[in-house]
This record gives sequence, structure tokens and C-alpha cells, in this order.
Amino acid sequence: MSVRPTRLPTLALVIAVAVLSLAGNCDKKGPTPISTTTTTTTTTVAPPPAPDVSPFFGTFNGTATRQSDTCGNFVSSFPAQIVITGNNDGSSLTARMIERLTRIYTGTMQTSGAFNTTGNGNLEGFVYTGTLTGTATATSVTGTETLNFSTGCPGRTVVYTFTANR
Repeated sequence: MSVRPTRLPTLALVIAVAVLSLAGNCDKKGPTPISTTTTTTTTTVAPPPAPDVSPFFGTFNGTATRQSDTCGNFVSSFPAQIVITGNNDGSSLTARMIERLTRIYTGTMQTSGAFNTTGNGNLEGFVYTGTLTGTATATSVTGTETLNFSTGCPGRTVVYTFTANR
């Protein structure tokens, strides 16, 4: 009797390979990684421009009118020249009230044109500390000057308001 070789072991091997292949490539370590790309967008925002109050600077000519005088020695009005200078951002402001005698004040100006300055000096024996406050536009300036005296008429005050144009 002749024995025929069986093909069973070969068939079992083909089935085993097919099952492993269908099972997701078990010969690899873990699942196939998914490739991703991340894009980062950076937006640079420029800072706002620095304020520029220089259009409010200049020389203005007008009149100062006395509002109060507890010293009793000062004129009721005078022709006034106000000269305003400073840094474009409003810092280091200098305001000069020029009449027969010049008074110099320093301070700051806001972007609205409003300014606040202080100063001190000697008006021929009348030693004072004072303020010059107001608002400037491109064409005019209005405000108040207050002088507080320590000599000449100590403890007394004179207040002037002023209006001037270019």
C-alpha cells in the first residue's frame, strides 16, 4: 500500500499566515503612528504711537485779568504773552508768563491740551510760589495764574485769568 503525503501541514501554515496578516501585522510593535502637523501663528501688534502734544506749543498773545488780590498792589489787567514748550509727549513742559516781569513754570501737558505747572521767583521783592494751569489748543490758550507770596505781602495771594491767541 502506498502512502500519499498529505498537504495538511502546508495548508495549516497558509491559514496561520493569513490570520496573522489580517490581525494587523502582529510582527510590528503597536499601532502605526499618525503623523500630525501643528502650525503656530504669531501676530505682533505694534504699540500705539506716543502722544504728541507739540501742536499745542507756541507763543500766544493776549490779556491777563486780575480775579483776586489780597496783596492790594497788583494791576487789574496786563498784556500777556504765554510761551509753551516741552517734550512732544507732554513731559518737561515749560510755560512762561511774560509781561513786564517774566514768570517761569514747569510741569506736564495732557493729550487734551490741559496743562498743570508750578514755579517760584521774585517779582522785585515779592517772593512767590505759584501755579499756571490751563488748556491750550492749536490756536489759543486759556487758564489761571495763582501767585502766593512769602515776602512783599507774606501770606497774600493774587489770581489772574488769561486768554491768548497765536
